[in-house]
Amino acid sequence: MAAEIESEGGRAVVAPTDVSAPDAVERLVAATVNALGGLDIAVNNAAGGGHGPTPLAEVSPDQFRSALAISLEGVFLSLTFEIPAILESGGGAIVNMASTAGLEAVGGLAGYVAAKHGVIGLTKVAALDYAAEGVRVNAIAPGPILTERLQAAGEDAQRKAGLASRCAGSGSPTKSLPPQSGSAPTRRRS
Repeated sequence: MAAEIESEGGRAVVAPTDVSAPDAVERLVAATVNALGGLDIAVNNAAGGGHGPTPLAEVSPDQFRSALAISLEGVFLSLTFEIPAILESGGGAIVNMASTAGLEAVGGLAGYVAAKHGVIGLTKVAALDYAAEGVRVNAIAPGPILTERLQAAGEDAQRKAGLASRCAGSGSPTKSLPPQSGSAPTRRRS
């Protein structure tokens, strides 16, 4: 993605980051600000941890917490460091990746569904808290994407994921982009 941004005349910083670690997220935002002279747009796109399709009562507390740590707390931590940097740059925008699972539950994915509902809630709070200061915060909620993890879960899980989404016209997940390591790139317009 960084190469594509740069081929169009932009500048990008890509840094694999453990978004569940506050110090790592703080370093990512600082590195971006230092490399690009400020921050006026950020995209928070991380998911992981948790568990494969499992009935709720069979999910361990550690599995549930790990889904929240990456998919929800990672967005919270990112926002807490991105917003001050964007304010310092005079305003900008943040896009949080939610999911249709954050709008309508999907059976067997308790941690993921709870986390993505939380991302939508955090997005609304941040939008209300910072709109008057020139920071737009939005979420997008794509339907199922055929990631390596969903592929490994098997055809039944893929079918259920597709059927669970009202947006999935064909009843099957769309193919994902090539896997990216670490967190989503954060970039500054040039």
